[in-house]
Amino acid sequence: MRILCWIACFGAGVAVAQLPLTQVDFVNNDLGLGWFQDTVKRELWLHEPEGWHKAELSDVVEVVPCGRLVTVKAGDMMYIGDGFRKFREAQFTHCADSFLAVWNGYVFAFMMTDSAHRMQFPAERQGRCWHMDEGLDTLQGGLAACLAPHLGYQPRCEDFAAWGMMGMDGRWLIQPEYDAPFRFKNGVAEVVYYGHKRRINEKGEWVE
Repeated sequence: MRILCWIACFGAGVAVAQLPLTQVDFVNNDLGLGWFQDTVKRELWLHEPEGWHKAELSDVVEVVPCGRLVTVKAGDMMYIGDGFRKFREAQFTHCADSFLAVWNGYVFAFMMTDSAHRMQFPAERQGRCWHMDEGLDTLQGGLAACLAPHLGYQPRCEDFAAWGMMGMDGRWLIQPEYDAPFRFKNGVAEVVYYGHKRRINEKGEWVE
């Protein structure tokens, strides 16, 4: 079982008096902390009260802010940074309003982008068993993912019988009560409900 864990991507840190500003792009994460991407050496630096620290990430090619968080693409990997020398691995991210949607290959979770101290995963805003190759669905004018609830116990994805649609704010747009994954087409989705095939509209209402 793969467990989402913290990955420390900083060593002891190297404090420097000044960075070559002509070689960097500045990203402010609104916490009084500074992110600097060295586009020549492909390095990432973080400014804290005690000085500058270089992230132990190689081949940094992109840094994108999302509220007080940043997504970092380094080589073939993607990370989420919170400005406190900690990063989480991610396979997919989507920045929306006050949440950053993150898929790490195991859990689809929503980080609060206005957290003042650490990245937070509200327990009620998590799902599992997303098929990344199928992408996101469009529902009620926004993006959504077909997920199963993230339960305390972890059955196999094929054993789940509670599937719904979660919006990019971490709220269920379609309650997880269907037997199998589903997608919408032209505002209608074919679902399996207690073993019976039926159809619903984008509000979760039955369509005959």
